[in-house]
Amino acid sequence: MIIFNADDFGASSAVNQAVVKAHQAGTLHSASLMVGEDFTQEAVDLARKNPSLKIGLHLTAVDGKSVLPFSEIPLLVDQQRNFPKNPASAWIKYLFNPEAARQLKREITAQFEAFQKTGLKLSHVDGHHHLHIHPKIFNTAVQEGKKQGAQWIRVPKEDLRIWEKTQAQKQFLKNLHGKIYYWLTRGMAEKLKRENFFLFDSVFGILETFSMSKEYVLSLLAMNLNGNYELYFHPGADWNKDLEILLDPDIVKMVTQKANLSEVETKLTS
Repeated sequence: MIIFNADDFGASSAVNQAVVKAHQAGTLHSASLMVGEDFTQEAVDLARKNPSLKIGLHLTAVDGKSVLPFSEIPLLVDQQRNFPKNPASAWIKYLFNPEAARQLKREITAQFEAFQKTGLKLSHVDGHHHLHIHPKIFNTAVQEGKKQGAQWIRVPKEDLRIWEKTQAQKQFLKNLHGKIYYWLTRGMAEKLKRENFFLFDSVFGILETFSMSKEYVLSLLAMNLNGNYELYFHPGADWNKDLEILLDPDIVKMVTQKANLSEVETKLTS
């Protein structure tokens, strides 16, 4: 079973409309909401009109807007509530600046509170640029996610053996990228298991975020994999063809043919 999820819901009107189109086409099961963006309310309104679309929280601590104002978290954002663009520099600041870490915890808690105020049911938790795995964010995400009834929290670790089967030739840098995430996510699954969160066997899309293709998606679907997997997209972004892929007749046909949902898939998508 492969769950199709969309990141960045709320980032723009184009993203919002793309998410809804893909869901109504039958391919997209869920979306992850950014709660501090200019188009967040539009996304919330669309989610209410499409109740079969599961909605999670896309925690944002880089390359997006905060919920709290600059006056409360001046080490994190500028006066327009913009986080820094660079994930690496943000990661280092949050790790080594104690006051920035304290402000970050307040902001992450505020994002959970903002989601709760939408009235939407929290399906899952993940993060913009996967920064939810940061040690200064993850524990708060687990605590608040459990409190609000989230079923799963993304562990961005891709099964490299499966990924390699989809590739015509080996790609060293992508393989290295995948191994870095193996190191960064060590111990996450065990903690989530202890807290009774659902765990996917692997997450697909990490290594294909900037190069997602119809062929890649079809190859995954054709494998008839045993287990439970998440494949995430960025539909509506101007730098990819993810919406085109999600609306492709061959993709739609294969996804809908697998509509005899397993017990787990029914729980996560109904």
